Amino acid sequence: MIVFTLRELQRAWRQANSAFDGCTNKTNAHRLLLFYAVETGLKAVILKRNSKQDSEGMFADTLHDLNKLLKDLYAGANLHLPKDIRLDELTHPISSKQRNAICGDLNQIWRYGAVARNPTDEELEAKLSAINEWIRGELS
Repeated sequence: MIVFTLRELQRAWRQANSAFDGCTNKTNAHRLLLFYAVETGLKAVILKRNSKQDSEGMFADTLHDLNKLLKDLYAGANLHLPKDIRLDELTHPISSKQRNAICGDLNQIWRYGAVARNPTDEELEAKLSAINEWIRGELS
């Protein structure tokens, strides 16, 4: 993993936030910006709490698991994303298969054009927005 400074993570959080907030009629492409804002924001909070100036030796086992980052921060369970995200079934001539994802896959769901059904994309956006507000308080 590339090492980033606390300043870079904070700037990435602010910029992704600003891009998301400036959008109207939000789509999953916009929600992807929110996802990355939350991810970089949580990592910035971890560095700040640990008085670290860069991410050296951090986050290698985290990937995009926002719940793991929230757990590491001892954030309340009310901020955690659902463990199971259901997508539309795949239908083929021979079989149907239910697709489930975890919160660490949310960026893939939105990046590749899928739609979350339970919880919905809008519900996931609201959850990410709540986490983002928590981050705002932590980074002020």
